[in-house]
Amino acid sequence: MVSVYMPNGLHTYSCTPDYTPTNQTVVVGSDATLQEKLSAGKCLSALRPVVSAVDVLVDNARAVVVALGDSITDGSTDPETRDRGWPGALARRLHGKGISVVNAGIGGNRLLRDFSIAGVSALARLDRDVFSVPGLSHIILLEGVNDLGMSGGMMGDNAPLVTSQELIAAYSQIVARARERRINIFCGTLLPFEGTEYAGYYSEDKEKVREALNAWIRTSKTCDAVIDFDAAMRDSDHPRKLKADYDSGDHLHPNHAGARRMGEAVDPHLFN
Repeated sequence: MVSVYMPNGLHTYSCTPDYTPTNQTVVVGSDATLQEKLSAGKCLSALRPVVSAVDVLVDNARAVVVALGDSITDGSTDPETRDRGWPGALARRLHGKGISVVNAGIGGNRLLRDFSIAGVSALARLDRDVFSVPGLSHIILLEGVNDLGMSGGMMGDNAPLVTSQELIAAYSQIVARARERRINIFCGTLLPFEGTEYAGYYSEDKEKVREALNAWIRTSKTCDAVIDFDAAMRDSDHPRKLKADYDSGDHLHPNHAGARRMGEAVDPHLFN
């Protein structure tokens, strides 16, 4: 258990019995260190974790993989496996191989632009969230769907429709910065999202940008390897849509089976 003192307080939300804070930071009075369980009926939860990582000393050096992304990477806790998102599924597969996986996904995050409730852009948070991780040896980059979906006037953002060239430039910059540090970087293709329930998030023009970015990821040889999440997750009959078995229901985010499938799409030999 980690205790944190916040001298200026913390903006919190009431917990409810039907939405227990299993994935939340929980605030109970001034000292809850001796409590084994925190009651949902008596607690407050924070929208974002106060403690997002804990560094651990080990006797033997390990390879460390950082998964950089948005909510598709951030994920949620699988009730069957207790994995969090596809990085958790990958970590389970790599268990015992001397490889650790760090989840640096933030729901709503974008490559190019900051977003008030989802933090600064991936480009801006590279040093803080990725390169500062002790022992970093590999990066898996999967981000850009929010740049697409939120552009063109979505969610009060007046930014024009993002272009494939802008996304490619962002990917290229992240790859270059990783290479400067001799870090291996693998690029993931963006998942399909046609039919998503969020009004205005999908359009034919946005789909063309996604396909152009994915084609570049697959063919440019800019990245050290390609992880084709798109191919693993799409409906073979309707490739612009998530396969129903892997769809959370909003046609954008994978369900737990989808997160497991994404974890399986990463070849463990890439880390040899």
